[in-house]
Amino acid sequence: AALAQHLPDGFVGVFESGLGGPEDSRLAAKLGYRAALVGSALVRSDAPSDLISSMLESARDEAGR
Repeated sequence: AALAQHLPDGFVGVFESGLGGPEDSRLAAKLGYRAALVGSALVRSDAPSDLISSMLESARDEAGR
């Protein structure tokens, strides 16, 4: 998980698995990841647009700290 800090400048770290909600996207941002693959959480959600909005907001809040 902490591999993002070891990427060379100019590379974007992608958090690739296990994001289920805003808490996970906040953690990914805190660890230094700037992109994430989100799939099954959106498929299972009753409101995928609300879920992705909340995940983006959490990650952006963390990245802005």
